[in-house]
Amino acid sequence: MGKLLLVLIMVPLFETWFLIKMGGVIGALPTIALVILTAVVGGMLVRQQGFSTVNRLQQKMQAGQMPAEELFAGMLIVIAGVLLITPGFFTDALGFLCLFPPFRHWLAGAILRSGVIKFDTAMGGNMNGAGNDPMGGNMGRGNHRDANRREPSGTVIDAEYEIRDDSTKPPE
Repeated sequence: MGKLLLVLIMVPLFETWFLIKMGGVIGALPTIALVILTAVVGGMLVRQQGFSTVNRLQQKMQAGQMPAEELFAGMLIVIAGVLLITPGFFTDALGFLCLFPPFRHWLAGAILRSGVIKFDTAMGGNMNGAGNDPMGGNMGRGNHRDANRREPSGTVIDAEYEIRDDSTKPPE
């Protein structure tokens, strides 16, 4: 928690310092225009790459494959969007790096290969492995595999139903 707090304090201070320095070198209006331009261009790229990633994710899911890399790419695109709308050149550089597809694919693959986060498709495709909750318990369930798997019975019953509350009927 201390490192995150330090980052949340230091990044805006660094960005402010750098924006002031850039304003002194190229002028205030060009600096402001450059910050706005990076936000607009970044927003367009985030939108385009976000749609592309969602399409790839849907294709993998329809093919019955786990879209792990696409999920990480989507997460990095969201992070890129936040970084690009944050005023500053350092955050813009990190945001554009997250939008660079080869970097995104490399980072997603590196995280998956490191084993920090695991996708266990045999257990329903959850990210924390073995059907457990993120805090280490099994959330009161028995065997996750058996609880969610039903054997087809071969008989399909198509029916409609209506729920009636007889307690609201007037007395006869």
